Amino acid sequence: MIDAFSSDAIPIHLLTREALALYVRKLSSQGVIVFHISNINLDLSPVMSNLAEDAKLAGRIEPFRPVTEEQEKNHVPPSSWVIMGHTPSDLSIVDSAPRWKPLEPTPSTRVWTDDYSNILSVLNNPFILLPKSWTTK
Repeated sequence: MIDAFSSDAIPIHLLTREALALYVRKLSSQGVIVFHISNINLDLSPVMSNLAEDAKLAGRIEPFRPVTEEQEKNHVPPSSWVIMGHTPSDLSIVDSAPRWKPLEPTPSTRVWTDDYSNILSVLNNPFILLPKSWTTK
């Protein structure tokens, strides 16, 4: 399980083609890799989807949102999780939970590598970084 996020800053070097290749080399034949990708400002699902496709791995995503009154009362935060394995049958552990959806590759987002990443492409609100004069007429 990879949960290396300690704040809204993300360790990009852990979400690259080369990093995933290292994880897969350590993975047993029926093992899975689970990533915690929750982030307020970034949607990392396209990055993860494209990494899985590039590595020819099966993958699912679960964007968890609190739905019960008890969860709301206990301030359970939303979270996003990705699971990857060699084959779809390796992911059978989550098949009974309908909230897990197949990863959908995003052609407009390049695969992140040790030499390339584009954090601006996954901003939830890309206008956050632009001066106000650029976004108004």
